[in-house]
Order: sequence, then structure tokens, then C-alpha cells
Amino acid sequence: MQINRYKYIWLPALLLIYGAVIGILYGRDFIADGRIWQFVATMAADLAVCIALFFALRKRQRLADARQ
Repeated sequence: MQINRYKYIWLPALLLIYGAVIGILYGRDFIADGRIWQFVATMAADLAVCIALFFALRKRQRLADARQ
């Protein structure tokens, strides 16, 4: 299936978009409450997970391609 072949692109992108939407919706509340560091740490963790997921899934796909 072609969609599973490029999972390393669309899955991290989808999670990054989700994190951005949540950040836009609730970021002002966090900043207004004085919890800016919690907001920044959450957004940084989301970005780090998306980057790690991209590289892990890309390596997995390359190994699967090499087996075929």
C-alpha cells in the first residue's frame, strides 16, 4: 500500500499539525496564567517527538526496502 510506504512523512507531520493547533488554541491560556515555561516545554517536547518519529520511521522503511 502506497500510504504506508510514506508513513514516516505524514505521521510526524500530522502530529506536528495537531501540536500546533493545540498550541494555538490553548497557548494564550497558558501564557495568561503565567505558565509560559510549561507551554514552551510542551511545544518543544512535541517537536522533539515528531523529529524522532520521523527518523525512526524512515530508518524502518529503509530497512524494509532493503529486505525486498
